[in-house]
Amino acid sequence: MAENQKVYDGQHILLKSSKILVTGASGSLGSQIVYELHKQKAEPICHVREKSDTRYIDSLNLTKRIADLRNENQLKEIVKGIDHIIHTAAWVDFRMDRVTQFTGINVMGAVNLYKSASD
Repeated sequence: MAENQKVYDGQHILLKSSKILVTGASGSLGSQIVYELHKQKAEPICHVREKSDTRYIDSLNLTKRIADLRNENQLKEIVKGIDHIIHTAAWVDFRMDRVTQFTGINVMGAVNLYKSASD
């Protein structure tokens, strides 16, 4: 297997030539994935919210795409030209008064992202 090539579900992905969108790139899991991709000499494209702390992403000089997962029009823009998506974005808050945000981002956001990527 060539350098910087990984196997996922039986398919070979050449990291250097793939455009990989990482949703939730400023979060705990997302930033670790961004780190690993960058370490492997890939150039991940980082999805963030408008008010995300992007200092780490900026320190690596990576491309950012800003979108709200609940906004289908914004998602159609951020998936343009993308080969693969690693979806890590999520609303993590277990307060019962935040159920609407939880559902909107964690459920509908994932559905919206899937639809946008499938078009």
